[in-house]
Amino acid sequence: MLKPLHESFNLTIDDLSKTELETLERWTTELEQKTLTLPGVREHINRMIVACERELCGYDKPEGFFSFASLLFRGRRNRHLKARLYNYVLLRDLIDSPERAREAVKAQLERIAISKIK
Repeated sequence: MLKPLHESFNLTIDDLSKTELETLERWTTELEQKTLTLPGVREHINRMIVACERELCGYDKPEGFFSFASLLFRGRRNRHLKARLYNYVLLRDLIDSPERAREAVKAQLERIAISKIK
């Protein structure tokens, strides 16, 4: 799995130190065991939404934030952050929509059942 990555940097296993080898082995086993699940995707999207919100409101500032270039391109940066935030929110809504639809149908059926009892 990581062989193409090694080849792109012209590295071999012999070039790595002992700690790097241990880290590589640990990462390889974690990558092989890791599967993509819907709760994991939801959690990641929520983390990205929070990160965008924090950066937009100025709570988290990127490194070099007070440089001349950052002041010059602040508007562009904010537009890009807002676009990212919008995309993450849309993606979260797309993933959550079946559950929301199920909950809405259930609530509607409960209302119908209550009205039939009366």
